[in-house]
Amino acid sequence: MALTVTFLFILFIGAVLGLRLRVHALILASILTVVVAASIGMADKQSAWSAALTTMVAVVVLQMGYLTAIAAHGVCDLPCCNDGSSAASFP
Repeated sequence: MALTVTFLFILFIGAVLGLRLRVHALILASILTVVVAASIGMADKQSAWSAALTTMVAVVVLQMGYLTAIAAHGVCDLPCCNDGSSAASFP
């Protein structure tokens, strides 16, 4: 249950990054996710494979949230955060 809530929280963070920031933020967030998830895995004394799998799933969920937000941004015609124009107004 706790792992599911954690992954939903990471999905939400990825979506927020996708709506507000560019892909460079996703790269930095992925690196931070790897460091934090690996540290938590070592602190819980998980096996190496279990910690690695949890870390990989966390990064994939973060990227899924980012890509979902990018898709929603394009489909729903949400206003861009850079200049205030809508996504459909670009040539």
